[in-house]
Amino acid sequence: MSLKVIISGCARGATRWAYESIKRAGHDVGFCSVFNEHSSPHSVHASVANAEHEIEVSWFSAPFLKHPAVSDIRSVRLCRDPLANLNSISWFGMFQPGRNDLAQEWYHFAARFAPELDGWYRGRPAQAAMYYLCEWYRLLRHAKYEAYAEEGVESLLEAAGLENKTGVVYNNFRCNSSACRHQATGESIKYLPISERFREAATVQGYILDGNEQGNKFSKSSLWNI
Repeated sequence: MSLKVIISGCARGATRWAYESIKRAGHDVGFCSVFNEHSSPHSVHASVANAEHEIEVSWFSAPFLKHPAVSDIRSVRLCRDPLANLNSISWFGMFQPGRNDLAQEWYHFAARFAPELDGWYRGRPAQAAMYYLCEWYRLLRHAKYEAYAEEGVESLLEAAGLENKTGVVYNNFRCNSSACRHQATGESIKYLPISERFREAATVQGYILDGNEQGNKFSKSSLWNI
């Protein structure tokens, strides 16, 4: 099978929604089937050559978007509201002590490409999550196209160069809901040392931090935040 499109993003960054959306639109798509927690620069050629699907959705692909093996493949960076993404990572426990086995695997993969996770940010889970997002945003800038989860399925399909073969629009965001009890807001994080860098990185992604009666939120458009 020839790999034609890579949808990349951040951990807890709406990739599961993107996979479901593309699958329900009638396309041959895999989820972390080419790029996973074991991927390395040495494995990419073989993984791409042996791809079982035409489309791959995986946040693990971000460090490899400049790899020669994917130079002729359409690449899309999938963006999600940075505060929603931050809260979802916090809920998952990716940077917290006692994390589950899956979260630990994710942590070790991220630390290979964001090395300060094993340095100053170790033991500082909120700032570690922000640092991770900043580093992943930097890697994602190498993608050739971009899509925003807030703008829905049609925006995603357009960025990926795909049509909706079935007419199905998948708008179930439960798989990416942030269930952590204490939600981070722009106000609650602004005194952290990495806060300004996080704000600047989010701006490069295309988001602005809006102040409103619900607390400060990043937003791409006036449609909605997930």
